[in-house]
Amino acid sequence: MAVNFLAPVFACQAVIPHLRKRGGGRILNVTSASARHMDEFAHIGIYSSTKAALERYTAELREELKAENIGVTALSPGGAETSFGSGWRPEMAQKAFAEWIARANRFDGSMAAETVGEAIANCFELPPGVAYDYVDIRPVQPMSRQTYAENLYAARRDNP
Repeated sequence: MAVNFLAPVFACQAVIPHLRKRGGGRILNVTSASARHMDEFAHIGIYSSTKAALERYTAELREELKAENIGVTALSPGGAETSFGSGWRPEMAQKAFAEWIARANRFDGSMAAETVGEAIANCFELPPGVAYDYVDIRPVQPMSRQTYAENLYAARRDNP
């Protein structure tokens, strides 16, 4: 809750006076596809809930600030190749992966974390006075969940 929701809220509140003083600007909050898509992963209800709360906060903030030339964007990445979940206890990770695999055989795949970074940067390249409200970036490389899980476990085992 503190990192995924409260930290972005406090960061927004801290930067808003500076953006007002400059006559406008942009705020971007990174949410998660797991806030809307149950198939993103299993056993991450609290994480997904904090990201859903951040999406709602971002939408409300957008409405509050648009008259002041401050654009507010929610960027929601789908599966990305990060260390997410690497700190989980092994038995919890196995249980979550088993549940996720049981839900369906295939998923949209994953994308490099750099791809998400490029999407974030693109949000700041629009002309002044224009902003994306919401960006949903998802991979389009369907793959087997089982194969993905096996590859992820192997990569983490070989590169601790």
